[in-house]
Amino acid sequence: MAENKKSKAQATETTEKVMTKYDKKVQKRKEEEAKAKKLRLRNRIIAIVVAVLAVAFVAYFPIRKFIATQTAYIEVGGDKVTEVEFEYYYNSALGNFVNENAMTILFGGMDPYGDLTKQNYTENITWDEYFQSQAVNQLIQTKALVKDAKSYGFTYDTTEDMEKYLADLDKAAADAGISVKRYVAATYGKFATVKKLKPIVEEAMYAAAFYEEMTESKKTTDEKVLTTYYEANKDSFDSVDYRVIEVAAEFPEAEEDEDVEITDEQIKEAMKEAKKKAEDLEKKIEKEAELQENAKKASLKSVYRDWLFSADRKEGETTIIEETSFNKYHVVQFLGRYLDDTNSVNMRVIMTTNDYSDAILKEWESTGADEEAFIALVKKYSEDSTSKAEGGLYENINATSLAEESITEWLLAEDRKAGDVEAISTEQSGYYVLYYVGEGQPEWQQSVQATLLSQAMETYLTNVTADVTVEDSKGKLTYEEAFAAEEAKSAE
Repeated sequence: MAENKKSKAQATETTEKVMTKYDKKVQKRKEEEAKAKKLRLRNRIIAIVVAVLAVAFVAYFPIRKFIATQTAYIEVGGDKVTEVEFEYYYNSALGNFVNENAMTILFGGMDPYGDLTKQNYTENITWDEYFQSQAVNQLIQTKALVKDAKSYGFTYDTTEDMEKYLADLDKAAADAGISVKRYVAATYGKFATVKKLKPIVEEAMYAAAFYEEMTESKKTTDEKVLTTYYEANKDSFDSVDYRVIEVAAEFPEAEEDEDVEITDEQIKEAMKEAKKKAEDLEKKIEKEAELQENAKKASLKSVYRDWLFSADRKEGETTIIEETSFNKYHVVQFLGRYLDDTNSVNMRVIMTTNDYSDAILKEWESTGADEEAFIALVKKYSEDSTSKAEGGLYENINATSLAEESITEWLLAEDRKAGDVEAISTEQSGYYVLYYVGEGQPEWQQSVQATLLSQAMETYLTNVTADVTVEDSKGKLTYEEAFAAEEAKSAE
């Protein structure tokens, strides 16, 4: 028996010794997947439990409910904000953050279902204080936009938006396996109900519609303005073609055992050898390195982006750049710098979840086989609510606009001409009938336009929210003090 125990121990020890870095990665990945599965199950259970507890809490504390729904929790821009409204914005910010950062949260230590007042976002700021700040910032913007919209006499019917919102609530509750009442309380706060949320959500929709209106009004289409901005900011919009090879210093012992400490002397020797290899590769970089084309400055590694975009760079010039922090060298060759003047394209689309493609094409041919006939079929068959009202029109599409590669390839084919029609089926998103309208705005103009619009809207929001004050007479908010402490710490 003792011998058996000994042999098992020896076997275990041997296994651990020969376990490679790849094996460790596979094992770690399996553990992460198991943890993710457990968290997904836990999230579903917690959502249901929280909903039940929230409803029970409301039932037994009617005075607390009155305070939360009728009295001012804080004031923003002179408007009373109830606890229900504040919780709506707080939980919306939390929900959006969780959706956008699911994997980071899972392995980063934050528990969105735990007590956020006891979890740190930074050294001086808790996650609760972070989402307080997000909620207040959004409230400030909403109240400011509503006030400005009314000063312009802006009107907007939220009926259709609200119907969709309520339908989405019904579906989400059904997917969670609970009632809408419980889902709303679990998602937006223990005192939230559909009836109490309705005016809050409608105000947010009104503000969003006005923001969209202002965005449209501030778009710059004047080619002279776009060109002038480009000329003053070429580095942000130009492209380069180049070749690059990475040469990393080699530490064989460290690769075998992650616990091995590398001395400064070993680093020096390894870097010396890497430099020799880099110098040899520099002489034959055209054969050894892969061509990189149409790269924007923002997409390049910081270690060599400035070298490639230097104004005095010559075609064919090479260099070797050391990256000390990662113990490697980069062998780089500059091939050219230019403004990519590729045009985007415009198209119309009929999207269906069932394959009616052939029937639609035949009907199009029999009803005129032109753009007007296609628009009529969009209204009749398309299930794409985003573009249906505009006759299926999508404008200024470029190579990165669409997820479906087959559609992108067809649209951007060199022989594509106005009036071309094609049916394309995809495994993931359904069936499409496409109508090629023609070339759109050059991509560089789109990029400049987007930059100018972003700057204009940032300035607008800064101005429109400048005089909006936040009153916290009941001391409900703690984020300002925490953010001040963080700023003071950074200053030190």
